[in-house]
Amino acid sequence: MICQTFTSARDGVFDDDNTWVGGAAPNDKFGGSTVVNINHDVTFDQEINVEDNAVLNISGSGSLKNIAQNKKFKVVDNGTVNAVRDMIVGHFDVEDNGSFTIDGSFSSQELHIKDNSTSVFNGSVLAKKNFEVKNGGSITLNGPSVFEDGVDIKDDAIINTGANGVITAEKDVKIEDDATVNFEGNLIVDGDLEIKDDVSFTSNGTILVENDFLLKDDVSVTLNSDLRVNDDLEPGDDINLTINANAYIADDLKSSGDANITIGPNSIVQIVDVLDHDGATLTINGALIAQGLGNTNESVNGATINGSGLLQIGGVGIDNNGTISGSLDVCSGTGTSPFTGGWVSGGATICSNSGANFPIIPGAPLAIDLISFDATLNENKEVDLVWITSSELNNDYFTIERSNEDLNFIAIEHIPGEGTINEIKEYNYTDKEPIKGKSYYRLKQTDFDGKSETFDMVSVVFESEAEIEVVLYPNPSNGSDNIFLKVPSSEGENFNVLINDLFGRDFISDLTFIEQNDHTLIIIDFDKQLPKGYYLINIVIKGEIITKKLVVE
Repeated sequence: MICQTFTSARDGVFDDDNTWVGGAAPNDKFGGSTVVNINHDVTFDQEINVEDNAVLNISGSGSLKNIAQNKKFKVVDNGTVNAVRDMIVGHFDVEDNGSFTIDGSFSSQELHIKDNSTSVFNGSVLAKKNFEVKNGGSITLNGPSVFEDGVDIKDDAIINTGANGVITAEKDVKIEDDATVNFEGNLIVDGDLEIKDDVSFTSNGTILVENDFLLKDDVSVTLNSDLRVNDDLEPGDDINLTINANAYIADDLKSSGDANITIGPNSIVQIVDVLDHDGATLTINGALIAQGLGNTNESVNGATINGSGLLQIGGVGIDNNGTISGSLDVCSGTGTSPFTGGWVSGGATICSNSGANFPIIPGAPLAIDLISFDATLNENKEVDLVWITSSELNNDYFTIERSNEDLNFIAIEHIPGEGTINEIKEYNYTDKEPIKGKSYYRLKQTDFDGKSETFDMVSVVFESEAEIEVVLYPNPSNGSDNIFLKVPSSEGENFNVLINDLFGRDFISDLTFIEQNDHTLIIIDFDKQLPKGYYLINIVIKGEIITKKLVVE
């Protein structure tokens, strides 16, 4: 088969011959070692397959977008896609030894990586519906990723994240059936996190789980960074769980069967309610503190507890059918010893710690206990942000961050914290100039010592009464020449232009307004050379913000 090469000549539509050098468009499904090079902004409204050793390159200032996000895009049968800039697609599949790499932002309705294919996402990722990796598929996420409909990893799949690969799953996350997980970045789960059936899971980033953290059926999990679970942590049969950092369990730790749990040196595990540890083995080389709120007995029926650290028990007492040994220091928060029957043995010792109320652990994963964080659009077309904490420790301030769908967050406000309190506190902030369309808000908390934690993001949709088309050119820019904005004349009254980079730094410019037949032309003259990078041009029209991204090369 003859190898063909297609190269874009201008911005346009994929199946329009005029978009391509030579006046001939590639087929919607192209293979046979065909090479397609996109160096412009190209849109499509049909299913596209890159298959049978074909290569698609999206480079320079090029992008490929299905704006409606209703069409399938497949990379199959050893097809390869390399994208430097952005992609917007509908149903996206990489399968059958396909290869996909993207440096820009990526947005899709569904995202499926399967059948021994490989995918690397170096920029932001947004999947609005199903996200799955299965059947030997491999995915690497090196940027912030949002999965609105949960995550499903299974059947020998591999998922890796880089240090900046923060994953936010707005529903449950399921990892199962011989999958392998290596996380360097953080994982935020708004539902349950369930790991089962021969999974190997290693995390060097912080994990936040809104509901239960469930471990079942021959799973190996190693946590080298902080863990927070807002409900139960439940290791089941044949589980090996190693915690080498601090962990906060807002309800119970329930383990059973042949589970093996190891708490490493210098690690502190705090259980707000009870330790329900039946038939399993618990090795404590750091500290485990079970507060036992609600006058509930701790249970270690048939369990083995050993190690060289501290076991501190609250509540009423212990159901004492287990065995405690090693060189543990075993303490009760009741003021009396519940350890009867001679089941504390070996070098373990018993102490008494008066008072059943244990403090929040210094160095716990989060300095605040965040109950909720919500964003709503009010009648004035402003976004009201409300968040509530139940306790705070060493809390200096909050940072509110905002982003559009490219997930490049910018700080928009700082709100002082309460330091250290043990009571409910409500905070409020109103964004009076929200981003048009769908936007995301994120809450970041910073301690007095400079340590910080970032929490789940929330979204809100603000649609204008009428679409306002704004054109920015040249884009990309060299950073020294003027750039131009074209705004419809009917909308060209009482507006402003603000320019900043992705770190929120403002850039000063002179603006010249030229009224033409059907539009207003705005000439932007910067007072200095712009460094290479990405910039946000925010046009405020009638109280509404329209954001354009400028690339300086």
